[in-house]
Amino acid sequence: MPASDFARALQQYLESSLGPLQSLRPVPGGGAQDAAVWHAIFASGKQIAVKKHVHAGAGEVEFGVLKMLHTLGAPVARPLQWDPHLGVLTSEWVGQRTLAAAISAANVSQPRKEHALHTLAQSLLRGCAALETACVGIAERLPLRTTGEPQRRQAEVRERCRSAPETYLRFADHCNLAVPKGWTSALQAAWNVVTDSLCDGCLTFGGRDCTPRNVLTDGAQVWFLDFAVIGLDWPEARLAQYAAYLGANTPGILPLSLLTYGEERWYVESGCIDSAQLDMHHLVLWSEAARLLLDGKLGTLPSQDRLLGQRLRQALRLALFPLACKTPAEPVRSLLATVFANELTE
Repeated sequence: MPASDFARALQQYLESSLGPLQSLRPVPGGGAQDAAVWHAIFASGKQIAVKKHVHAGAGEVEFGVLKMLHTLGAPVARPLQWDPHLGVLTSEWVGQRTLAAAISAANVSQPRKEHALHTLAQSLLRGCAALETACVGIAERLPLRTTGEPQRRQAEVRERCRSAPETYLRFADHCNLAVPKGWTSALQAAWNVVTDSLCDGCLTFGGRDCTPRNVLTDGAQVWFLDFAVIGLDWPEARLAQYAAYLGANTPGILPLSLLTYGEERWYVESGCIDSAQLDMHHLVLWSEAARLLLDGKLGTLPSQDRLLGQRLRQALRLALFPLACKTPAEPVRSLLATVFANELTE
């Protein structure tokens, strides 16, 4: 259906149930590849979010999951209706910026940068704890089709860990570093330990698109978006992804994570995750960040060599940051720190 025809059909649909519209505008960057989002404001002053799904099945799933999450007290916008004919899901409007935008703004603010990032981190951790609790309630209600799902998730993480040493070899080549003899095989052996330990972790039910752009925040509270793709995953992996900001559209912003050791300990003590597992998922995530940087997948960089090297070093620092002590991640960090010691001091 052409966009103009859909816009007219959408306006008619909204006005038939909620009254005259004052404005109906697309949200820049709203929605994933298979969806688009509009902000509707009515003459009555009521505001709602309108999400158009390309695939009706995904929209129906998301509506059902959102209803259960909201009922269980999870920090999500209240869903209103699902219209299968138009493929439209409506929910209450949460007029806040994304967590990704908030992190970017805090990262460049002075002199309150650290305080702003700490506040955002605490908001995210409280929200994740509430979301994980609600997702347990949903899992108990649904006849989940989990056949093969743990194996698929484990295969994904094994593939990421298997390709990680190659990423760091490419990084060494970029830095014109000579890799010590036997380093590659030692690093792969260390990553094998990480892989086995990760795959022993407990998979839980939840969303699968867990990025800062799918979280809204006012600084003190968060609301989670996008539950069209759900399934089993590690809660530690979800938290690591929600807390990671890569700044694809802002090349001047370096990769960073909201998590500090103290904040991670607070979340561990909440009982939602295991400290060692989060430590290893953090390492895997930043290995992926380095690979994406090397592949040019995180935006076009002006002054390519200088900024690319800067962002790679920042990603490496984050990979080496110990969130927990004496975990299977330690051999990997030790090898990386040895080879890239000079790079890390620049």
